[in-house]
Amino acid sequence: MNATMAGSALRRITISKIEEFLLFLPPLSEQRAIAAYLDEKTSEIDAMKAELTAQIEDLKTLRTSLITEAVTGQVDVRDWKTKY
Repeated sequence: MNATMAGSALRRITISKIEEFLLFLPPLSEQRAIAAYLDEKTSEIDAMKAELTAQIEDLKTLRTSLITEAVTGQVDVRDWKTKY
């Protein structure tokens, strides 16, 4: 496609050149199967994303609670050491 483009400052291609391209498409049944597969995988990714977002919010809430408890003396953190 790049080889058929013309112009130096503003590269462009004409409709007549586009009409000359060969376009290979899988059969409609295969296109539908691909679309269904992608829909399924996208749904799985969306579900994982929602679950991770909920876990992050839970961890933020837990962190805030832990800080509050440490500051108010409800938990003793004087001897706490980091693992790292």
